[in-house]
Amino acid sequence: MKIAIVKLSAMGDLIHLGVFLPLLKELLPELSITWVVDEAFAPLLENSPWIDTLYPLPLKRAWKSRDVRSLLEMARALGRLERFDRVIDAQGLLKSALIASLIPAKERWGFDRASAKEGLGALFYHHGVNISYKEHILKRNAKLLGESLGISISKPLRLKEAFGYSKEALERVRVLLKVSPKKKILLVLEASKSNKIYPKERFLELARLCPEEVYLLWHNDPLSAEFIACNHSDAILLPKLNLDEVKALVSLMDGVVGGDTGVTHLAWAMERASVTLFGNTPLERFALEGERNRALRAEGASDYDKGDFSIAKISPLEVRERIEEVL
Repeated sequence: MKIAIVKLSAMGDLIHLGVFLPLLKELLPELSITWVVDEAFAPLLENSPWIDTLYPLPLKRAWKSRDVRSLLEMARALGRLERFDRVIDAQGLLKSALIASLIPAKERWGFDRASAKEGLGALFYHHGVNISYKEHILKRNAKLLGESLGISISKPLRLKEAFGYSKEALERVRVLLKVSPKKKILLVLEASKSNKIYPKERFLELARLCPEEVYLLWHNDPLSAEFIACNHSDAILLPKLNLDEVKALVSLMDGVVGGDTGVTHLAWAMERASVTLFGNTPLERFALEGERNRALRAEGASDYDKGDFSIAKISPLEVRERIEEVL
């Protein structure tokens, strides 16, 4: 069976779906998987042994620049793809449904109108899967994949194998780390939204509580990382890394701490110890807990309130206690 998965972004959403791929291949050995993704996040899925074809689209770039010619070329290219047995829109947005509708397929699947984030997209599917939008993201993905492929899925298996990285990235990252018997803790300083970011002052307090080697990961805001490094000489400021290097880095860490963002989700997926700090996003939908993974949420946090910065109320001492539980 040949399937195409449409899941364009963002990092955390790709991880929540990608962890199911080893199980799909185990249950359906003849399954061929093509994944359609925005080019900005394609490196996250590169080097995966479970994806037969990765199909990156310059969608965000073309849309942002209003490049109509590129958008039309994308549409024509999608229409020329081979015919798939199933196309599965796992994004639940109107734009992802439109992309799915352009791909030749015997059947198109997605969340039904009552279950998708943007219900109008369901008009483009042959089959819609019903599950409350409030259900945990892993449960939603399991039901969508299970019903569309005619298999029973309860939870992802063999998480560690879901995401790969290049040897070159591993070599580049290794030289950044100290050769030491101490355990290594990665602090993920940024997130896509400001109310998901633990304040740099709190991270500094946490770093001072850690006897392990502390590494500082940043992406767009080097100033926060520099603030911590300048005020805590033992903290190690990393250079800006690409996604391939981030995957390699996470694989070498003993523990990862950060907000509700892609890199902390990646730590869970790669079976590294992690503590994820939540503000205005509900644990019931997004917490990825396991034997070596913990989630903390501030008291009094409001679900999806854009003005809720309660993540700052989480005590560094409480975070440290959770780190000790999982290391």
